[in-house]
Amino acid sequence: MGQKRLDKLALHAQRSALCPSDYLQQMSNLWPARGGANHALFSSLVLENMACVPWFQRTGLACVLALVGISVSQLISASAAGTIPPYRLYRFTALELRNGTSAPSSPGISSFGLLRRGESSRSSALGASSMPCLALDACGVMSADGASMTLSLASKGEERFDMWFVSTLGRE
Repeated sequence: MGQKRLDKLALHAQRSALCPSDYLQQMSNLWPARGGANHALFSSLVLENMACVPWFQRTGLACVLALVGISVSQLISASAAGTIPPYRLYRFTALELRNGTSAPSSPGISSFGLLRRGESSRSSALGASSMPCLALDACGVMSADGASMTLSLASKGEERFDMWFVSTLGRE
């Protein structure tokens, strides 16, 4: 009895589709040999079969390598974000003082300088400190000229600085 039901189902499917029973077989014979892009695109496992197509593998590899390169370059540029690049001269200019003077005649600070995290660990054997410390190579000559104060270093540093500090005069 089960076979009759299956035959009736096949006959009904054939009539409702209005296609010959070997239609799918004829269409698959028109496609090129297995493994090509046409076979992969018209199969029921598109992604799995496309992964076996050689030119698709090369294109995918090229895309992945490009994305890895972009990610690495963004990571490198992000590691330097928020730091101060090394220069020989650093200048602080006061635009307005605390008392509201908008054209200051002096910088209004006693000094300023550059800091690095863990700088003291370079000179001591204890290490492991990431607290901000005065940068060892950022000691130089301070000179004031009008509303600006300039820190002149002996030479341009090799590493970036993490932050800076300002010491106020404390008069006001």
